[in-house]
Amino acid sequence: KKLRVLLVDGDPRWEYRYLRNAILRDRHIRFSCFLTSVGARLGGEGNVPIRGFPPDEKSLFEYDILILGDVPRGALSETQLRNVRKFVEEKGGSLIVIAGEKHMPYEYRATPLEAGLPVTMGARREEVNEFAPFRWELTQAGRRDPLMRMDPDPARNDRIWRELPGMYWHTAAERARPGAIVLAVNARR
Repeated sequence: KKLRVLLVDGDPRWEYRYLRNAILRDRHIRFSCFLTSVGARLGGEGNVPIRGFPPDEKSLFEYDILILGDVPRGALSETQLRNVRKFVEEKGGSLIVIAGEKHMPYEYRATPLEAGLPVTMGARREEVNEFAPFRWELTQAGRRDPLMRMDPDPARNDRIWRELPGMYWHTAAERARPGAIVLAVNARR
């Protein structure tokens, strides 16, 4: 069975373009993707056309992985958000959420999706804009996780992470939810 992946983002951010291009290279993945700012009337940009976010549970459950980027809250109905939660809790589907500067995750507080987020957020939106770049620091779990391994040699992997270009923005979280695994942190925060 080919893996089925759905990627939805608000605007054509770097993360969307990178993931879309990387996933499209793998011919073993049935891939649907679209931007809510443009819509999917023409079938989106993946190798499996889609006309919009799956309107019902059955359609969503056809996917194995759902990637939600910086999607405006108004782009998804309450029913669709409940279906995303069921996708994770009942089907066991994988949900990947990529924070963004406009909508994700803060607009999803007090929605059915909030319980599926890996972190709890404070009462008010807190974005961190750094004047000097920061580097992600791997946690012990991050050093062991294959997802964070850019080189099989641990010392070279640590060096690669230290030499990556710095970041200037991230969203703050109060803490990880039970069961979530923190792979990297902004050590300054």
